[in-house]
This record gives sequence, C-alpha cells and structure tokens, in this order.
Amino acid sequence: MKKRYVFWLLFGLLSFNSFAANLTVNDGDDLVFNTTMTYGTITVNEGGKVTFNGNVTAEKVYVILKGVLIVNGNLIVQKNGGDKLAQIIVDGIVIISGNLSVTSNKTADTEVKASGTLVVGGSYSTDGGNGNGSGTTETSSGDVYLSNPADGAGIGGSGVTGNIVALIEADILPDDLLFDFIEESGYAGNLPIRKWKGAVNSNWFNADNWYGGVPTSTSDITIKAVVLPNVSPVINNTAIAQVRNLTIEADATLILNPGTRLTVSGNLVTNGKLIVKNTAEEPVSIITHGTVTGTENANIQWTLKERSWWYIGHSVTGVTEGDYVTSFSGEGNFAINQYSGGKWNRIAGVGDTYSAGVYPFNVPLEGYSITLKNSGETLSYNGILNSDASYTSEDFNAGWNLVANPYPSYIDLSSEGFNMGNFSKTVYIRRNDNQVSTYNTMLNVGLKGGSKYVSPGQCVWLRTYTDFDKVTISNTVRTHAPAGNMLKSGSMEPNDRIRLMLESEYGSDELVVMFNQNGSETYTAYDSEKLMNGGNIANLYSLKVAKEVAISSLPELSSGTVVPLAYKVAEKGICEMTIKATNLSNFMPEAVVYLEDKVAGVTVNLRETPSYTFTPAEVSAADRFELRFELIVESIVEPIVESGSESSSESGSESGSESGSEDSSESNVEPSEESSSEDSSESNVESNVESNVEPSEESNSEVSSEVSSESGSESGLESGSEDSSEDSSESNVEPSVEPSEEVSEEVSEEVSEEVSSESSSESNVEPSEESSSEDSSESNVESNVEPSEEVSSEDSSESNVESNVESSEKLDSESNVESSLEAISTDVKDVIVDASSYKVLIFGVKQRAHVKVDQYLLQAKIKKITVYNVRGQLMATHELISTETKFDLPQRNAAFIIRVNLDGIVHKAVVIGME
Repeated sequence: MKKRYVFWLLFGLLSFNSFAANLTVNDGDDLVFNTTMTYGTITVNEGGKVTFNGNVTAEKVYVILKGVLIVNGNLIVQKNGGDKLAQIIVDGIVIISGNLSVTSNKTADTEVKASGTLVVGGSYSTDGGNGNGSGTTETSSGDVYLSNPADGAGIGGSGVTGNIVALIEADILPDDLLFDFIEESGYAGNLPIRKWKGAVNSNWFNADNWYGGVPTSTSDITIKAVVLPNVSPVINNTAIAQVRNLTIEADATLILNPGTRLTVSGNLVTNGKLIVKNTAEEPVSIITHGTVTGTENANIQWTLKERSWWYIGHSVTGVTEGDYVTSFSGEGNFAINQYSGGKWNRIAGVGDTYSAGVYPFNVPLEGYSITLKNSGETLSYNGILNSDASYTSEDFNAGWNLVANPYPSYIDLSSEGFNMGNFSKTVYIRRNDNQVSTYNTMLNVGLKGGSKYVSPGQCVWLRTYTDFDKVTISNTVRTHAPAGNMLKSGSMEPNDRIRLMLESEYGSDELVVMFNQNGSETYTAYDSEKLMNGGNIANLYSLKVAKEVAISSLPELSSGTVVPLAYKVAEKGICEMTIKATNLSNFMPEAVVYLEDKVAGVTVNLRETPSYTFTPAEVSAADRFELRFELIVESIVEPIVESGSESSSESGSESGSESGSEDSSESNVEPSEESSSEDSSESNVESNVESNVEPSEESNSEVSSEVSSESGSESGLESGSEDSSEDSSESNVEPSVEPSEEVSEEVSEEVSEEVSSESSSESNVEPSEESSSEDSSESNVESNVEPSEEVSSEDSSESNVESNVESSEKLDSESNVESSLEAISTDVKDVIVDASSYKVLIFGVKQRAHVKVDQYLLQAKIKKITVYNVRGQLMATHELISTETKFDLPQRNAAFIIRVNLDGIVHKAVVIGME
C-alpha cells in the first residue's frame, strides 16, 4: 500500500451539488490529508485507508469491510436539507480521536450502523429529524469503544470516562487497532502509551521495535508475547531504561543483560517473567518506586568464576539452599560460609553442618561467601524483589561484620538513608585479587577503587567497637552508578591530601594522608582503620594512637610535620617494592615532601623524585619510613618590600625601597646586617627560595585505583580469597581455601588492635647560613639557601629586588634589571630581557606578571601558566601563547606562586610579590 499526502481537492471525484465533493478510497490507496476537509460522501472500500489530521465534515460516510478511516480530530456527519439520511456505516475500522456528531437540521433522519469497529475518543452524539422525521436509528453488531459510555445509550459500547488516551491506558482497545492508530495517525507523540513489537531485533532502545517510539519515564508499558518472526525485548548495558508503569504478561519475557540499569517510576507487574542476568563485573541495577507484584516476580542469575571465594547477598526474598543445589547439580559442587563471632561457619554445600538442603537465606542484610567447583554453571533463583522497604540488621558483636546490599540496585553510601549506627564510618570491600577497597563516608575519600557506590549483590566489611550494634538501610539509598566504571576518588580532589602507593610484582596498596580542620592527632571517624590485604600483596599504612590507619586525617599542615609510615609483607625479602607519591601535581604547591628511609639513611625529595625503591628486610616495620613536610611560604611571604625610597639622595625619588632596613621585623628571618645607603637608592632583597619551590618534575601518575583482576574488580561481587584450587566435588573434602584460613589470614589481623606506635616530633628548620655585605646598599634577607652569587651595585638609581637567581653568571650593574628574574619585586620598570639567556623567565612589574620563554620551549603542546596564593589555592590559569605573556595578578600587596607547566613538567615555580 502506497501512502499519498493529499493537499488539494480531488477534481476527478467532484460532483458539484449543494454540499461538496465526494471522496472514494480504493483498494491499495493510503491517503493522508493534513488539513480540514468537507465532503458529500466519503467511501473507503476494502483494502483502502485514509487518515485525516484535522476535522472532517461529510453527509455520509461508508467504510467497507477491511477499509480503515482514521480522523485525528472531529468527524461531523451532517445533512443540511432534503429528505436523505445523515448516515455513517462502519463495516471496517473507524478511529476518531475527537468527537463524532451525527445530526440533521431539516426533515431528514440520522443513522449510525456499526458492524465493524468504531472508536470514539471524544464525545458521541446524534440528533435525527426536526419533528417530521423518524429520528435516529442506531444499530451495532460490531465493536464500539466510547470514551464516555453514557453517550452511547442507543449504540452501546465499552469504555472509560476520559478520552482516547484513557481508552489506551485502560488497555481497552485491541492491539491491532491501537498499533494502527499509534503508528499511522501521527497522534502517537501525544500519547504516553508504548507497545513492543520487536520487528527489527531485541534491542529495547531501537525505536523501530516499538509502536510509538522508545519508552520514557512517563510511558506505560505492557510487554506481550510476540509472534514469530518478531522477538522479545532485551535491555543491554547502554543508557538507563525508564518507564512509568511496566507490566510483563505471563506469556512474555523481559531480559536484563549484565550491566543494565532500569528505573520504574510507577508499578511493576512481572508475572515471574523478569529475567535478571548478572556477572561479578557487571551486575544489573533495578530501581522501582511503586509496588512490585507477581509470585516469585524475578529470576536472578549470577555467572561466577569457579574455585574462588565470592561475597554475595540476596536482593530477593524466598531464596533457600535448594536453589543452590539445583543450580550446581548437587551439594558437593559448592560451599557457602557465614561470618559470625569472629570466624567463618560452613552453613551449606560441602561439609554442611546445617540441615542439608534447607538453609533459608531470609535475612536481607546478611552477607555470605560462596565458592563453586565448576565454571559454566549459573546460580539461578526466583524471588520477590526487595524494593520499597527499609531493613535493619540483627545485633552485631564488636569486631568485623559482613553486611550485604539488600536491594537489586546500587546503593549510595553518602546517602542519609545509610545509617551505620556506632560502626566506624569506613566501608571495606575485599576484592577478588586479594586487595581491599576502602571508602570513608565522612570524608568521601576512597582508596584502591573505593567508591560511594556498592553494587547489587555486593557485601561490605564494617567495624564496630560495641556489642549489639545495628545497621539500618532505607530505600532512599538506591541509585544507579555511572555506566562503566564506578566513581573513584580522582585527580580533581582538593589539594589537602597526599596519596602514596606501595607497588610490587604482586600488586599494590594505597595510603592517604590529609591535612584539614577536621583532622586530629588522635583517632576519630575522619580516619580509616587499615584492613590488611591477602596473599602476597604488601600493606602500606600509618600509625595513629595504637591504630593502623589507611586514611590518616591530621590537623592543618605546618612546617616540620612528620608522619610515620609502616608496612607489612608476606615474607621478608619477598621482592623489590616501590613507594610512590601519585598526586603531587595536585598537592599543596607550597609544601616540600621528604620520604626518609631511616634504615638505609636515605632521604628523598618526592617533588624531585616521586618514587623510592627498597627491599623489605622484615615482615613488618613500623619505624623504617616517615614523611616530613616543609612549607616554603613561611620564609618567602615577608620579603615583600614596599615602594617609596626615603634615602638621603637629593633626587628624592618617589619610587624605590627604603634602605637601611631599620627594623627588620620579618618573623623568624633576621637580616644578617644592616645596610647603609650612600649615593644610591638601590635596595636588593635576596631570598633564593628556588630550591624549595621548583620541583624537577611533576608526577604524571593518577590515583592508581584501577586494578587488573579477572573478575569482581570494580563493580559486582568481590571475593574474599583469590583461589580455591582443590577439587571440592568429593563429599567431606574441604576446599583448599577454608573460611577458617581466611579468618586467620585476613580477619584475625583485622580484629587485632595492638599496634606499635611511636611519637613524632616536629623539627624546626632555621636558616642555614648568614650573609655578609660590605660597602653595599643591598639589604639581603636570606632563608634556608645561600644565593649562589653576590650582586654588586654602585651608583645605580635602579630599584632591584632579587630572589631565586638561577643563573650561575655574575651579574654586573648593567644586568641588575635582568635580576628581577623570579623576583619578589615591587615597582620594577618594564625592560626588554633576552629570553634566550634563560629557559624560563618570570618577573613582575607593578601588578602585572611577565613570563618569557625561548622559542624552543614554546613548541610544547601543553603550555599552561597557573597562579596560586600562598595557601596553595588555584587563583588563575593562563595560556602561554607566545614567547612573552603578560597578565594581571589577582590583587596587590600579596604574594603569589607562578608555575609554568610545559607538557606536564613544571619548568619554573616562582614566588613573586606585588605592591
């Protein structure tokens, strides 16, 4: 059938009379009119179809068997004179989205006859004769659907009060009628209804598979059985599928493949035909906000790797040991353990001490460990989805406890609905690769992939120090994690923390040390206790008042702060290991970080060399390493010199420095001597803080939280132990990795609180040398590092402030202006400086900063200038667009740290001060 869009009168069909033209639609015709039309007689023959997207008026309407008339508007059948009938005869299909009115205002009668299908979405009314006729004749032997059944007293008809949308939502209209109307009328865009047809493939997000387009959050969906060759719907790991109300009929199915995310904002009726396919790496996430009905309304499936211990929780009620026996073909092919009282207990499968085959998994917050003998088998069980309830755990004893996510969706640990009671505010996940992911809910800080999202079926370790403690979780915690990877702590974190990684050939571990107002020298909820890795994975942690901590939250950083580092390994000398600072490019730029190996007698500036390799001489060491911090801004803020010389020079220059340094009041930094100014207005202030400011390179490594593991590494179930290699198929034969062994290797260390700690003392670093000056008008302020040269200036009227002079050449009086390079400067006159003499040049003129580089360095792909205040806060970013870039500083009378970053390497980091 070929569709034609008609915008003109069909002159060949015109039979001019008192009313209008006639329209005849023949077999094979598919006409569409997008305007208001008026006719004498409309005839739709068998096999013909016509659609009006507007109002239609006619004297007579005849729709023959298998003919289709669709009016997306009102249909008025009206006789204005004579004795002929105003007549509509429906032997085929007539669908009217608006009103149907059949009237005669003269002597004629009206007739409505429906032996086919008549659908009226608006009002239905008749008015036959005018006192001289016999009135209206209504006969119906077909199917009549009225939006207001009371209108059809004479013709009958089923319906609901409302309009055609109400008819559709009430599921009154037969599918074949509805599909034709939605697909062909153009009215579908205004309807909330969508129907699955599956004509192209099984893809939920393919619009061609739907009548009315892909469902939205306002769509009501009914999944019906499809007729071959059409297929049933499948939702894959793409966008979030959203519906309002979803009904899966008993002879239909809806499959959610691994990684799928589905939100039902209304009610869900499954009839046991919702199939949820999970893997450890890609679990399915389902959120329902209305009621969920249907006996055993979901079939949950898990595909897990064999011979590994997996932590698992159940997101449906009604699961028993029998579901495991059926899934794995017998009790000897799996083992299930429960953690209680500080040890593992076998409750199902091999070596079951419970009544075989009947253990009920009916506690939503209870977590278990499970191992399978064979691969290729899928755990499958039916149950009622946990959706609209809140859950409170049974009483927990002091120590470590395993808690399951009770919902078929991800949960957000930062939500108020996650109430941990008196538990420590840190959540731990022991992963399949023997490593531990950590997440502190107070700080929103994670280690080793630790995230605020816990996946469906996942269990977490929580630590409490009191008996009879409880955990309560409400359904407000439910969420969908971002597609792909879970949210991790990344490089865009605040700069108040430093991340250290301990790496070896067996894996890695991570430690975070933070400095802010929430920190304390004692252990608080802002700290995270260390849960040790398993196997040969080394452990890196700090010590805090008899606690081993993975996240140490300390007070705001001060110069001389020392943080002790400790490690544990499986055996001494096991292999070389490397301690690496992974986020120094984002950590406080005013802080120099030293790593000291007290055994080897080596101290490393991590800003210059961000990693250190050693071989562990002992299984554990609590006093071999320490971090030491020095703040460079403590000695560079003060040497900002005010403008306005008051020397005895007759010139009385308005600009210049006050020579003589009458009251050298800078804190902690005393000038070595007072200088006298004779015949000179020059004042030189040398600070030479370059060695403390300029790291030789930045660490380009991000937080190393991506873990290479075969399964369960980022989302989904994580395992308690990597491998159970012994064949567990024989009865009475235990897996090689026993739960009791897991406790001794993984949990006994976790429960232990006896940690050796040692006090740390702050060291105050005094300036290392003093300078002497004779017959010079220079006022030298030196801190920590002696300037490599002295600058001699006589009979000069220039005002020079020198700091961090990098050049090894001796500067004479003609180059004093150039010595403003990297200077804490005041009102230095703008001059031309040969940039080729220096790789990078930074100096200040009044409230402006100048950055110059040679042409070679300008070829870098990334050319960025960043401005920080002395607290390390980023104030501005500029692009290095030419060999010379000038920009205004954020404010006057302040010191700023200017950094020039070329292709990820800081080529210069200089403190300059403006007046």
